[in-house]
Parts: sequence; C-alpha cells; structure tokens
Amino acid sequence: MKLLEFVKRIYEKFNRHDCFGLSAEISYQSLFSMFPFILLLVSIAGLLSKYSGIQAQFFTLIYDFAPPMAVDFINGAIVDVVSSNSLGVFSLSLLVTLWAGSTVMDSTIKALDRIYEVEESRSFLRRKIFSMLLLIVAVFLFILSTLFVFIGDTILEWAGGGNLPLEMLQVAGTFILVTLNILLLNRFAPNINRPLHRLLPGAAFFSFVWILATYIFRFYVRNFGRYSVIYGSIGGIIVLLTWVYITAILLLLGALINSVIIKSKGE
Repeated sequence: MKLLEFVKRIYEKFNRHDCFGLSAEISYQSLFSMFPFILLLVSIAGLLSKYSGIQAQFFTLIYDFAPPMAVDFINGAIVDVVSSNSLGVFSLSLLVTLWAGSTVMDSTIKALDRIYEVEESRSFLRRKIFSMLLLIVAVFLFILSTLFVFIGDTILEWAGGGNLPLEMLQVAGTFILVTLNILLLNRFAPNINRPLHRLLPGAAFFSFVWILATYIFRFYVRNFGRYSVIYGSIGGIIVLLTWVYITAILLLLGALINSVIIKSKGE
C-alpha cells in the first residue's frame, strides 16, 4: 500500500469512528481517575517516606512529564494527602483507583472495539475484570518506568553526568516500557485476537509521538501559553485535560494504524 493511500484510509476511519469524540470521553473519565491515582502514588511515597529520594522522584517525574500549570494543580492535591502516611489512606486510594481507573478502561475498550471494528461479546463482569487487570498492569509498568528513570538518574549522577550512551539507554528503556504498555492495551482491551507483532507499529508510533508531543506541548505551555490569564484558577485543569486529550488522540491513532495494516493484509 502506498503511503498516501495509507494516510487517506487512516483519515477516513478517524472521521468515521468519531475519534475526537471518543478521545474526549476517555479524557473526561481520565480526569476523574487521575487524582485517585496520584493519591495512590503519594500514599506509596508516604509509606516510604524514610526513602526521601524515592519520594522526591515521584514529584520530579510529574514535573518532567506534565505541563507546568498542571503541575501546580497536581501539587495542590499532593500537599493535602502527603502528610497522611498511613496504610488506611493507601488501602482506600487503591480501591478508589481501581474503580475509577476501570471506568477509563471501559471507555478505552469501547473506543478500541470501534476502531478495530469488532463487536463486544464479553460479559459486563468479564470486561470489568479485564479493565481492572489492565489498570494494574499499567500502574505496574508506570512504577517500573519510575524506578528505571530513578536508577538511571542515579547512575548518571554517579558517572558525573553528560554520559550520552547512558542517557540514550535511559530514553530507550523508557520508550520500550511505554511501547509495551500500549502494546498490551491494544492486545487485551479490544475484543480481538491478534499476535503482538501485528499491533507493534501502532504501539511504537504512540510511544515515539507521545514522548515528542509531550515535550513540545510542555515547552509551548511554559513559554507561550497564558492559560491563567484566560481561565483563571482553573487554568491548570484546562492544561491537564488538554494534555490527556492529546494522549487519547495519539492512542486511537496508533490503533487506527494497526487496524488499517490488518485490513490491508486481509486479516
């Protein structure tokens, strides 16, 4: 298939499946589940408060990947719970995160089913279990990415910094973990049965473009965005929602790439 025809099919499917609307739904659900997730991370950091480096790394990662105004909004939520430092907060945040996060996965499953053009035949209970399992895997890979970056930063600091091979290895490791996360999501969220290598192009596309888009968007907001002037105190929410919306669009674009490739091969 020629590149122009490939892009044309993706564009047609993007409009036909209303990917902007699906991305908005995922973003709306994500906004409500994000703060229970942050509460969970902060609770973990609180339980490990004696390891100040790990706790600081949570905050550093949020600052590095989220837009600046969104960071201020998230930090407000963190300050409210960081002093709790109890198993009770951890247990409650875990349950709330699982339930709220499963609603995001429900929306994602519906969107991916539509993009891959399959009917959802799984029961509500089975789909809910899938949603929670996928959420647990996503959280595990996020924490693994956190540890990978933390260990990488420690090694770079020990090496005196400016070590290009180590920095490239760190970026490559992060890319692999993000790709693995999206690959598993595309494999198990929609009601399809495709080998992982058929879903790799879309997952790799998401990882590369998402990392690039995140830094571009962060640079734009930091240097040119004036959301606080326009939206006032809710500027951070607007920025955060926009960032999640872009992420959802890229997720669906990656799935569209896989769908077009699979259809072109007659599978």
